[in-house]
Amino acid sequence: MIRDPSINVFTHDVDRLAALYSRLERAPSLRPPYDFQASNSVLHSAWLADPNGNPITLAQQLKKGPA
Repeated sequence: MIRDPSINVFTHDVDRLAALYSRLERAPSLRPPYDFQASNSVLHSAWLADPNGNPITLAQQLKKGPA
């Protein structure tokens, strides 16, 4: 299966970075920040679009589960 290109960026503050890019109108929001369970941790994530419309995922680890 071929997938569209995407960029995943891990940061310490998803909300701040998503808001900054939205204010600058450089990256329109595709999905506002939300939390979800991923493997052994809880992630906070938001999706933006690059100038070509490709998805950019911002993520930060909120809580790490047991190893």
